[in-house]
Amino acid sequence: CGPIFKTSLVGRPIVVSADADFNCFLFQQEGKLFESWYPDTFTEIFGRQNVGSLHGSMYRYLKNLILNLFGPENLKEKLLPEIETVAHRSLESWCALPSVELKDATAD
Repeated sequence: CGPIFKTSLVGRPIVVSADADFNCFLFQQEGKLFESWYPDTFTEIFGRQNVGSLHGSMYRYLKNLILNLFGPENLKEKLLPEIETVAHRSLESWCALPSVELKDATAD
């Protein structure tokens, strides 16, 4: 396997790319050269009215909205520092305990 290869996912043929430049090109061509596809199980789990069922301008609008919220800038400046603070606080509180059930402790 190279950075681009054919395989199947949930019984459907797909092309997988691990090439960053090619992926960038593809995302710029979405709606022109190809259309996003999600497996039927995605619809079964998330329902027919989900982000995966959108196409065209509405899909691009939501994708940009999500990238603004969870893109690299927000991750670096807001979300990761907050996650680090919460993780540090949790680890400090667990140090005082004789043992920690991780499943229960991380569910809070």
